Amino acid sequence: MTWATAVFVSKCGTWIVAQEYDEWIVFELVDDEGSIQICDAIRGSWNVKGGGQKVFVKRTGCTVDIYIEGRFRSVRLAVQKAKQWSGDERSVSVR
Repeated sequence: MTWATAVFVSKCGTWIVAQEYDEWIVFELVDDEGSIQICDAIRGSWNVKGGGQKVFVKRTGCTVDIYIEGRFRSVRLAVQKAKQWSGDERSVSVR
């Protein structure tokens, strides 16, 4: 398990892009909309894909369920995919 940092959150609050070293992970929150914010430190197993994953959010001290959609070498591509999958093409990214 390693730490990642949330760099993008969709407007609906369910699609997240997090940076782990030089890769970006796109995942969907399962029943925990809005529980992750930009700049949150998140600890999880990022090398798997699919559902049934749990991550720890340092800011809240809570564990949330996620579904990992993919890993990308480009932050632009990761954010583009998160926007596409969320149906929210007009979300704003802080980074």
